[in-house]
Amino acid sequence: MISVEWKPEYEIGNAEIDGQHRFLFDIANRIFQTLGTEEQILVLSELFDELFEYTRRHFRDEEVIWRPLGEEIFQAHRNKHLLLRTQLEAIWLSDSIFNRDKTAQSLYEWVSALLHHVLNFDRGMNRKLLDS
Repeated sequence: MISVEWKPEYEIGNAEIDGQHRFLFDIANRIFQTLGTEEQILVLSELFDELFEYTRRHFRDEEVIWRPLGEEIFQAHRNKHLLLRTQLEAIWLSDSIFNRDKTAQSLYEWVSALLHHVLNFDRGMNRKLLDS
């Protein structure tokens, strides 16, 4: 079974955002644990709804925090969020959503893209905010 582990070295230095990132990993892990179980069909929709909603909330919270860095930087970061949301929706809308292996692999790739975003963009945004 696939799982993803949040590590302290992934933190960006903002307790609120770090906690939200950890929680996104937790939701993904609950989805991974559900895949291939008897309850998969019953629970998967609920878990993806939770992941969609929490992702939207998290991105909205980040955008409020990063907005003071200027419109150009803000819009570029917002576009990265839009791409991640679109990728997550594509996983849910794919014909193979109830194929355990395909869904697990797609979700793992999304979490990896999220982690790349955290380490390469969110961390830099937080540094810029602290330096301003």
